Amino acid sequence: MIRRYEQQDIQVLLDLIEQHLSTSSMKDIRFSRTKMSDLLHGNLRNLTFFVNVAVKDGQVVGGFCASLSAYIFSHEVMAVDNIFYIHPDHRDTQLATELVESYIEWAKNRKVRQIRLMNVTGLRPETFEKFAQKFGFRYVGSVHLMEA
Repeated sequence: MIRRYEQQDIQVLLDLIEQHLSTSSMKDIRFSRTKMSDLLHGNLRNLTFFVNVAVKDGQVVGGFCASLSAYIFSHEVMAVDNIFYIHPDHRDTQLATELVESYIEWAKNRKVRQIRLMNVTGLRPETFEKFAQKFGFRYVGSVHLMEA
């Protein structure tokens, strides 16, 4: 089941986000539970901020966070995903597909010009690429990272 997040989901979402980041290219960046908690609490009623959760057997096992962003050169808006994660024990389910479909629907309802789906963590790039293509996303570039 996919639904919009609620206040009681925030602690579980924080745990999932921290777990996800700890296994990614972001693992050396200190995760601030306070900052993320403030963001999630502050946007519970904000309809330009998208957070849906994946629920299996009554437990939140994943989530998708996105927001709207204006292009720096235009007043038109795009949807940008910020965090998309399904706990490894539940990746063989349909939940990831349902989360992305709910994101696409949310974005289209807001009349965005483009919908972005990114893999900035660098985890499982080949799998992610095939997954994104199944929804009609196309590869348009890459992220290059250099530690400062």
